[in-house]
Amino acid sequence: MSGLSKELTLIIVGVIFGALATGIVTWKLSHDEKEAELRNIAQALYTDVSTIEDSLNADMRGFNQSELSDQNSYKFTTNQYYNNGLYSVFSKDIMRFDSNISADLYDFYSIVIDNENKRQVISDVVYKYDHEENITEYDILLIHKFSEFLYEDKIPVSIVLAEKIKKELAETYDARRASSVKTVFAHQPETFYLRGGQMHVSTI
Repeated sequence: MSGLSKELTLIIVGVIFGALATGIVTWKLSHDEKEAELRNIAQALYTDVSTIEDSLNADMRGFNQSELSDQNSYKFTTNQYYNNGLYSVFSKDIMRFDSNISADLYDFYSIVIDNENKRQVISDVVYKYDHEENITEYDILLIHKFSEFLYEDKIPVSIVLAEKIKKELAETYDARRASSVKTVFAHQPETFYLRGGQMHVSTI
């Protein structure tokens, strides 16, 4: 092999190795960037799930301390469970997590959003009461059904899922709740009573 051929061969080999090295470095940087982004999303969702769980726990404690005296009693809370939270921002990113974590997150937010929709229906009926508007038999049917659905369990499924999700995010992505994050609920759970078509609200 002539000297020129050897030089060409070395140049070609150098170019190939250079391209491979550049590709590996680029892939590594991209991979690290995606992992860092996923950890940030995990941290944000950990905080969001924790905040929602705090709201659920606050209501659970209040409601468990109050026994409903008759079938005309209904439970109600002004604490919102979900209000265009981080799920609406990261719903497409959740599928990038481990399949078990993704499934649990989708289940959790699905339950919470459904609960919030039902809670809002009850809230709308209480609003009618506060503003002396007519309360229909259908309103009474809905609040009875939804109040029973939302608050019949001592420990709601959503709280069980929240604890599981936090453990998974902590173990897999080292997510933690910042010590500076504190949730304060200004409203207490309430019980309202319907007698003779009239509603009477009392704070627990």
